[in-house]
Amino acid sequence: KSRKEENQKVIISVQFKGKKSDTYGGMKFSYFCNLAVKPGDLVRVPTKYGETTAKVAEIDIPESRVEDRILAVMKTVIGIKEAPESTPCLACEYCEELTPIGEGDHICGEDPTKMPVSDYQPTKDYYWCKGRHFKKS
Repeated sequence: KSRKEENQKVIISVQFKGKKSDTYGGMKFSYFCNLAVKPGDLVRVPTKYGETTAKVAEIDIPESRVEDRILAVMKTVIGIKEAPESTPCLACEYCEELTPIGEGDHICGEDPTKMPVSDYQPTKDYYWCKGRHFKKS
């Protein structure tokens, strides 16, 4: 039996928020996950520094893509991060103007020449409007 069949968990990759850029990106880290998540969701994950928030970059990763030494110590997602109702999260992922166009690319409905997300990664156009056109979905 594979580890997935035994634990009923899938493997996902997540990215952490950069200290300087304040956006999610950079290296991807693998975690087991038994929750219904999709790319772009924010999840709570354990790290060697304690629990933190990360953004789901990819789901349903085949076990064969993860090195055995990583599989042996891989941790499990704790939960889904809920945005506080009282504080709207002004990020492209939460704006109804963010429009998926395929292959992980997303354009902004306010200005279709802007592509804030490409291959599920923030681009130079990410948060280009600084929230001026934010519409809660």
